[in-house]
Amino acid sequence: PLDGLADLPRHTLLSAGEALAHVPEIRWLAEHGRNAAVVLRSDSFPVLARAAAAGLGIALLPEALGRDCPGLVPVLPGCRPPPRQAWLVVHKDLRYVARVRAVLEFLAELFVGR
Repeated sequence: PLDGLADLPRHTLLSAGEALAHVPEIRWLAEHGRNAAVVLRSDSFPVLARAAAAGLGIALLPEALGRDCPGLVPVLPGCRPPPRQAWLVVHKDLRYVARVRAVLEFLAELFVGR
């Protein structure tokens, strides 16, 4: 079991490949698991989730994917990578159109409402 991030290097990791190496969360995992054995690299989060569920190692996954994949349990639920900004952009003439407004409000609730 993991008691904190300092325990991460003692475990096997599942990580993203080169195509996602620039993603801040992937860099965060690489930094904290610097000396850990990486047994699988994939740019597919569903592949990483299935590998983690099969017991191959620890993966950093989007929360919704981890929640929906049977066999996964959070190992450090209070520990998260630093948050980052997401911009929701729409043309100024469309921001009050009902269907566009509905999508904007849905996305804002999805990202901020948790």
